[in-house]
Amino acid sequence: MVKKKLALILSSALLMISVSFLFSVALKGKAESTVLFEMSGTTLMRYNGTSKHVTVPATVKIIGKGAFNGNNDILKVTIPSSVELIDYEAFADCDSLVEVDIPDSVLAIRSSAFADCDALMDVSIGTGLKELGSGVFAGCDSLSDINISPKSVTFTCVDGVLYDAQRTICYQILAGRDKTYYIMPDTVTEIKQYAFWGNENVKHMAMSENLSVLTAYSCSNASALQSVTMSFNAKEIQMKAFEDCVSLEQIYIPDSVRMIHETAFDGCPKLQIFANYYSKGATFAQNNDVKWIEKAEFALNQAELEKEEYFFRKEKEAELAKAKEEKEYADAIAKNEKGLLGKTQIVGEHAVVLFNRYDTTVNSGAQAAFEDKLKKGISAGKVKEHLFFMEKDLIQISLPSDIKEIGELSFARTSLKEITIPEGVTTIGYGAFYHCESLEEVRIPDTVSFIDANAFAHTAWLENWYENATEDYLIVGDGVLLAYKGEANAYVKPDGVKCIACEIPTVSY
Repeated sequence: MVKKKLALILSSALLMISVSFLFSVALKGKAESTVLFEMSGTTLMRYNGTSKHVTVPATVKIIGKGAFNGNNDILKVTIPSSVELIDYEAFADCDSLVEVDIPDSVLAIRSSAFADCDALMDVSIGTGLKELGSGVFAGCDSLSDINISPKSVTFTCVDGVLYDAQRTICYQILAGRDKTYYIMPDTVTEIKQYAFWGNENVKHMAMSENLSVLTAYSCSNASALQSVTMSFNAKEIQMKAFEDCVSLEQIYIPDSVRMIHETAFDGCPKLQIFANYYSKGATFAQNNDVKWIEKAEFALNQAELEKEEYFFRKEKEAELAKAKEEKEYADAIAKNEKGLLGKTQIVGEHAVVLFNRYDTTVNSGAQAAFEDKLKKGISAGKVKEHLFFMEKDLIQISLPSDIKEIGELSFARTSLKEITIPEGVTTIGYGAFYHCESLEEVRIPDTVSFIDANAFAHTAWLENWYENATEDYLIVGDGVLLAYKGEANAYVKPDGVKCIACEIPTVSY
């Protein structure tokens, strides 16, 4: 990454040279543009001016490496439609740069092109961009969003995070993004170097279920980061992946991780690793004088709490407050009209039949709203992730017969009492029914071939099995081992088990 002190020294030297050169040329009556812009063919090698608003000449095709590096006068730059490439560190350390409009003609922006532009807050990117380097906007403290043309088929910016259009590559968690958590979409399979560089807000992070490699330097210099949850598909943590994450206290490293570079956690003085015995995480901790906690179940529960309660609390507060207001309104009507069996009122955006709560607890309007939400929350055969998370009034729901997947945490912490998973469902996501403490009856068809961790943890159904079942294995669906209560060191994989959905430290086949 760009070092500011070095950039400023170079910038000052160049400025002194350019001022003397400008003065001598001005005496000769030369045009100003030939002085300010150093060119090599169609490549802009260096801008030496002090203008607040700079318009790059229309003859430029390439804005060269470090062309504007360290220029602290520029507030806005206009890039013409002739430019096709913005090279490495082209605008890095331009502390005053606020606005830049990248036209459709630009095909590639190389690594660190706008790194450490502290004031940069207004960026527009056109439709032509095909290639984006690492850390392009790293350390841009004021940048919380990027305006990418809706016609772009290659990149998108969602919730302050820069992705490719399909959200399979995470390029940058913008430093100006003010949320204290980041839940990586499960579509992400790659994270770029310096993706977190300079972000001082994210405290808690959950990795994509499909991210197998934590790229070198990908989470480095995330100074606020406190806890990290890795998925059971993670395989590698590369060099300096978490370098200088000075607040990092907890990371759960699953058994699936097979390689951790010796420098992966350099500069993490508070680090504690939660990992199973014999795992690579445990070995790394022991070999590198890092605190290791063997009880991975505790770590996983901690990660769940972070992921489910802290991560989503802020998003739910407004919704819960609105629901409380609507309930108080409905209660007031019912109390004032005691004895009236039912009355239609407009509550929120719904026409609701309100029944007197002193005579009956039925509220057909609320149930209708839940069913409507379910209908809208199904896409491509999948129940949307977190769809009913913390909906305390959800007691019953009928899942449609055409769904194939139930997303992670989709019904977590609701008051569901029973659920029938329809034939045809193949996947039940992480924590889908987590902490549904009233859920006593569950029916899982043979079509279910994958159930992720904690899908039914802390449900009355599963707790009852642990307490009363005589067998050690709970096998459901198409060979899914959902729970095990025998001795871990005596565990032998049962015949027919194709998927293990529970934590078992030691496995003998």
